[in-house]
Amino acid sequence: MNPDELGLLISRALERLPAPEAPRALLPRVMAAVQLEIEKPWHARPWADWPRGLQAASAAASVCAAWLLSSAWSRIELAESALIGTVSLVWEMLFEPNAVYLAVLTGVMGAASVLFCAALSRILREGSPE
Repeated sequence: MNPDELGLLISRALERLPAPEAPRALLPRVMAAVQLEIEKPWHARPWADWPRGLQAASAAASVCAAWLLSSAWSRIELAESALIGTVSLVWEMLFEPNAVYLAVLTGVMGAASVLFCAALSRILREGSPE
């Protein structure tokens, strides 16, 4: 029996099966879930579902916060900052000597991931009837 005949045989057998029925408890559970979603307060919903006035207010607050942070950041003398000095010291002691090794390791891991995905894709493609 060739693959086409087998596919046809399986297709006919599946067509003779009765259509599956949903459990009786499914509709009440779905309706209860929908009702819970409807009853959520505005702040527990996604931002796109907020009232338009509150969306505008939150967008304005976000813009103001970003402006305040950027203007404060621009006034800081980064070179004299103790935090920047500490971060640069940690970088020089821990990461800079190993930067080449970390870059190579990252590249090897990326290449291994690409090869694994390609192999998995090929395995899945060969296993499916086309």
